[in-house]
Amino acid sequence: MLAQYKLTITHRDEKKSMERRSFGSVILRWFDRCIPAELKVDQEELRKGRLLFGFNILLFAFTVSLAMRQGLSPEGLHKHFPALAISSIVAYAFNITLLWWRRSTRLASYVFMGQLFVVMSLLVIVTGGIASRSMPILALYTLLGFFLLGLKGGLAFGSLIFIEIATLGALASFGINMPQWATGSTIQRDIIASVNALVFTAFLGWLYETTREHFTKALTESLEENKALQIQTLTAQKTNQLKNEFLAMMSHELRTPLNAIIGYSELLKEDAEEQQLDAFMDDLDKIHGSGKHLLLLLQDILDLSSLDIDGYQIELSTFCVSELIHGLELQLETPLLKHNNTFRVEGIDLSNNSIPITSDVQKVRQILFHLLSNAIKFTEHGHITLRVAIHPQTVQFSVIDDGIGIDESLQKEMFAMFQQGDSSSTRRRGGVGIGLALVEKLTKTLNGSIEVHSVKGEGSTFTVTLPNQPTPNAASTKTDA
Repeated sequence: MLAQYKLTITHRDEKKSMERRSFGSVILRWFDRCIPAELKVDQEELRKGRLLFGFNILLFAFTVSLAMRQGLSPEGLHKHFPALAISSIVAYAFNITLLWWRRSTRLASYVFMGQLFVVMSLLVIVTGGIASRSMPILALYTLLGFFLLGLKGGLAFGSLIFIEIATLGALASFGINMPQWATGSTIQRDIIASVNALVFTAFLGWLYETTREHFTKALTESLEENKALQIQTLTAQKTNQLKNEFLAMMSHELRTPLNAIIGYSELLKEDAEEQQLDAFMDDLDKIHGSGKHLLLLLQDILDLSSLDIDGYQIELSTFCVSELIHGLELQLETPLLKHNNTFRVEGIDLSNNSIPITSDVQKVRQILFHLLSNAIKFTEHGHITLRVAIHPQTVQFSVIDDGIGIDESLQKEMFAMFQQGDSSSTRRRGGVGIGLALVEKLTKTLNGSIEVHSVKGEGSTFTVTLPNQPTPNAASTKTDA
């Protein structure tokens, strides 16, 4: 799949290299250098910018060549022609300046089409009115109006052209003739008018078609890249699924011999105690503790892979919070002593065994166990506090410690898989970065939320908020006595 993706990119680069050598691409690149960078972000703005710049340059050159032709003719320049030519040239230069000043084609397009209408109308009027050789060019400019101004703007511009043609036709029918500034023979004027119309149409068609081909190629390349990326994504998803299935299978397979090791180590400890073999107790405790720790890691991996493959099945039950916390205290007694930490519970009375909440007891236990274990692991000679707040609709657990804290730059990524806060401190304290990732997934599975507030060197507070009521159609509900 990766080779196919690279082949697609290589093919695209080869096509781009060929495009760079074509005449049309050279002209377009020259046009693009004369267009503000802001217009190149949007493809439609870029297209209009090219049309505006190209036609202003074309009309500028046309006006200059027309002035030269008039000046070299036997009749010479008409007395009003220089003013008309100079004003046209200034107007075309102003349009390009306006394009750069506003960094937008909207105002420049309307100004350009307005100028074009005035100039061409005057040219038609002074060269014979309805019989002018410039009349076909005036009609062709309607097409340019649609390209630059859109549907409504093009219709409005076309309506103005129609009104002008109708007015000139009506005047001619009443015998009102327009002046004739044209010089040269009728054949010459016909040839010039035809050439002008041809150049205009050809330039408009070439610029439009070149731009269309450019965008079509860009769209095709984008579709090819998207297709290649989709193939990569599907391959990655399949690989990830196989990885999760492998992890789940290996976790199951490893737990069987690991449970045997833990069980036999417990039997050996009992035998050593009965026979008062104190010299072996320390080693047996290490074997038993390491086995239990490895079993917890395997359980976390199994839970994460199961979530990615099938998602968690929520089993709601009504249980007593104080009993849950008592069980956690017993489970965490050894690590608390190891790190010389104290533990206390705030917000509820642990002696009260009638404080029920409704949730998935196993998942709540996992969430609290990992948060408390994390707090204990990164706190030495400190205090760990579990604050509980039970409300009719929600229950909130806050795990507070005065340990090493978490740097603010690391807090956004700390819930990612295998992500650890401080690599140096983690190496000293152990851990593989699964606990917090599992906590976040479990919390989201229970439709809850988790927040963290931490200051480097002062400690951390993790707050989990869970709904304290059954979720319809989300789980099978049972009640613990």
